[in-house]
Amino acid sequence: GYKMVKIDKSKFDRIDDIFREKKYVNYTATLCKGEIYRDILIFKMKNQVRGTAKICFSCLAHRIEGTTANTSDFGQDGDYDKLAKLLNH
Repeated sequence: GYKMVKIDKSKFDRIDDIFREKKYVNYTATLCKGEIYRDILIFKMKNQVRGTAKICFSCLAHRIEGTTANTSDFGQDGDYDKLAKLLNH
């Protein structure tokens, strides 16, 4: 039930900034019991998949794979809102 949409390359730097490893003191928790990822971003380099980010903008859940960075703080500081705007969500 997913629809593939390619993201314009002009947005890559801003998306990279959202997915950088960050540390925050105040945390956002997910709002639903069972995570249902409604959006999946696939990160490629030279036509090879390097990682994925499964996102639920409704309950603020995420699962990021393919990186050695600590992704537990993803979503803080308005990351979901910034990403939703970039993806025209």
